[in-house]
Amino acid sequence: MARHIAEVHPERVPPQHLDGCELCLGYSRRNDGDVTLVWAQHRARGLFMPPSLARLL
Repeated sequence: MARHIAEVHPERVPPQHLDGCELCLGYSRRNDGDVTLVWAQHRARGLFMPPSLARLL
């Protein structure tokens, strides 16, 4: 589901978590080709999962 949202509906992907999310911090420091899609999937999970679980993936 997260991949579908990130690829087909990128306008629905929330912005970077600015409240100390360790995964967002890590993704923002990476500079490889895979980070954009993986990071978008991480943020999109919050649209359909409880934040406490979505932030772990």
